[in-house]
Amino acid sequence: MSQAASRWEISGEYFENCSCEVVCPCEVSSQGPLQAKPDQGYCNVYLVFHVNQGRYGGVDLAGLNAVLAVHSPGPMAQGNWTVAAYVDARASAEQQSALGTIFSGGAGGPLAALGPLVGNNLGAKAVPLPHALWTWFEVGGNAPEPYRTVGRQGQALDTVTTITVSP
Repeated sequence: MSQAASRWEISGEYFENCSCEVVCPCEVSSQGPLQAKPDQGYCNVYLVFHVNQGRYGGVDLAGLNAVLAVHSPGPMAQGNWTVAAYVDARASAEQQSALGTIFSGGAGGPLAALGPLVGNNLGAKAVPLPHALWTWFEVGGNAPEPYRTVGRQGQALDTVTTITVSP
């Protein structure tokens, strides 16, 4: 069975954090979703996931983490994004491949819907992503490298929620 043809579902925790100064203007724009110019002219946004329960085909993904890093050179709706998926280094090679396929949009579902906005997909890379990482961002703490670029100290999170997704 090909990666894209595998059935998958995940349920877990999610938050996002962008490089804008206060509240992401993309989310509150009177021009419509993703239409506002980012505070600094560009946007770096990180979509962070912890899988409480999940499967990709026959591969169990429970307890693993992933981050989708996005750089948008202007208003997000204009596209030309550069994206990279970071998957949990604790995962087996099969789990890393499954996470990489899901979080880079290759498995269909919500992340694949972002595909038309992506100009450069850098693929997936396995890195240490401990679940304790969440605490550093939720309290505005000082995360160790390489996570300092994911959440700026003292910046409130845009979104913290529990989600269930599948294609």
